[in-house]
Amino acid sequence: MGHPTEPERPDPGAGPGQPGAAHAEHDGQVWSSSWTAGIGERLRSARRAAGLTTQQVAERTAALGYPMARASIANLETRPREKIYLQDVAVLAAASGSHPSRCCTRWR
Repeated sequence: MGHPTEPERPDPGAGPGQPGAAHAEHDGQVWSSSWTAGIGERLRSARRAAGLTTQQVAERTAALGYPMARASIANLETRPREKIYLQDVAVLAAASGSHPSRCCTRWR
């Protein structure tokens, strides 16, 4: 059974002024936005699988030493972002009883 296809990643060797550099940069931005936008959906899935509310996850983030507001968690789950901090993903995954890689990948 194969993995779902991911958007093609840009050639990291294509620097400015090189053929394909502008295309690679655009593709990288599209891939990044698409990947980040899906994190909230995957976090919600992990939270629900653990039987937790957003309030309970917020309380757990505080207990982990990185408090996040319930509203911020709910917004992340319902409003795709273009950027997200790695520490947000890590603490939300831990608070949801998941591993960060499960929240960051499209397949399990």
